[in-house]
Amino acid sequence: MIMSMGQNQFSVVVVDDQSQSSDMPGLIAEYSFLNLLGEFKELSKALEFVKDISPDVVILDVKMPTHIGLDWLESTPNSPELIIVGSHGENAPMVLSGNLVFYILKPVTKEKFLQALKNTVQAINKKRWQKKESRKLKKPEGNIFIKSEDTFLGLAFEEIDYVYASGGGVKIYYNGEFFLAESTLKIFENELPATLFCRVHKSYIVRLDRIIGFNASRIQMQDVSIPLGKEYRERFENSIIKIP
Repeated sequence: MIMSMGQNQFSVVVVDDQSQSSDMPGLIAEYSFLNLLGEFKELSKALEFVKDISPDVVILDVKMPTHIGLDWLESTPNSPELIIVGSHGENAPMVLSGNLVFYILKPVTKEKFLQALKNTVQAINKKRWQKKESRKLKKPEGNIFIKSEDTFLGLAFEEIDYVYASGGGVKIYYNGEFFLAESTLKIFENELPATLFCRVHKSYIVRLDRIIGFNASRIQMQDVSIPLGKEYRERFENSIIKIP
């Protein structure tokens, strides 16, 4: 049973042409991670609202053939997940334009609602993870300029593997070579894109998508093992993309 989703919140819109007899708002209210944004009797008004608000989930309970509900979903932007409540249909989820559509066969019970909700939340979390993955793996554009002896060198973000403090300066492992910069690790931490780089130790910054593996104390890159400091571990683990 789903009892809590931690800090995740999921917005819901209910479309029910028999809302006076509906128990759906009461079911939704039992779960603090669900936020009921609106309840509508008419599809046209609901569609207008959904286009403006873009909820995570739409629960559709109206007297009409299922295929009309699917057509309605296709006309909505941002592809909310859809739960259809009806008297005829299959309990197995359907797929529409890459989205899973879940069906609750009447009468609606708490157990049926929870199962559809669990599947829907999993689908939403998968989409959120994919969006996060796409954002984090996007190659950053731009350079960082470092002073090396009497010359300023422009180093492209996408060619930097890791950076570490060395003596009175900073060494950058860049495209298979080391460059020594007259700078500090703190300056690099502020200048490098946080979507791709993370400080993992008092002396190291690594590029996240170049990591091969890690454990509680070490991070394995292609050619080197880098220490993972205890005080940096939580931020590092929140920065990387993990697949359950």
